[in-house]
Amino acid sequence: MIAKKLAEIAGVNISKAIRILDRMVRGDREGRILGWLDSAKTILAKAMSKDVDARRCAEALIDYLGRRGYVEFGQLLK
Repeated sequence: MIAKKLAEIAGVNISKAIRILDRMVRGDREGRILGWLDSAKTILAKAMSKDVDARRCAEALIDYLGRRGYVEFGQLLK
């Protein structure tokens, strides 16, 4: 539910949304990310189209996700 709400507010404050998502993803040790992949993709896609700082954070998180096996996020880098 948190990720869904983050996806909603990402249009208003993408920097905050991407930082929170980053902490959620990196703190996930139990595979909970599977329940909010769509929301994560929405937030990351918005971040990729925003300012340089948001884009850098998104790229780093996409790289991390890819290393964890979520390679489908790599599509957002194009």
